[in-house]
Amino acid sequence: MDFVLGILAFYGCILLSVVAVVVNAVDLCRAKKKNKLTPGAVSEEQIRDYKTALISFAAIACVLLAVVIGVISLLDTAVAYM
Repeated sequence: MDFVLGILAFYGCILLSVVAVVVNAVDLCRAKKKNKLTPGAVSEEQIRDYKTALISFAAIACVLLAVVIGVISLLDTAVAYM
């Protein structure tokens, strides 16, 4: 049971970070579109916050994705030389 929870936690963090990137990207696009239709509807500070959140979540997602690809690569190499 602990193994299954570990796997779910490992991949769940990656999935959560990718979902957060998508949600923040959608929020940023909506805010920009809303601001284009009615100028001043969304403050520049909110748009800057959306951009900051998007960049930080994207960086976290990239690092976690690189870790997963690295682990898969190492396991693949270990199996190839058995």
